Amino acid sequence: MIQRQEHVDIAAKIRRWTRKASPNITFGFRFGNGSTHSMREMDNDSIDFDDMLHTLRGCRVTDLRLEIGERRHRAEGRDKDGRELVFIVVLHEENEEIEIVTAWAVK
Repeated sequence: MIQRQEHVDIAAKIRRWTRKASPNITFGFRFGNGSTHSMREMDNDSIDFDDMLHTLRGCRVTDLRLEIGERRHRAEGRDKDGRELVFIVVLHEENEEIEIVTAWAVK
């Protein structure tokens, strides 16, 4: 069994930022119709905003990689119904923003 390295400090930051009264969460690149890849993927797996918040407020970060000049973090956890969800996020320190790059439900 392969053990994934956890990035506890990054997970703590995500959990803290999402517990704010008005968390600064964005959904990445917008297509011409206003939707984004992350919003489409969330919709495909029936992940709503509350599911996302619940998951990120209790997440663990199991991967960190540099992609397209950004540090992307794999935040994993469970929604309020116990479904396992994964979010790839970019953190923007200057305004405590969590940018959702993509998301999916583990099947």
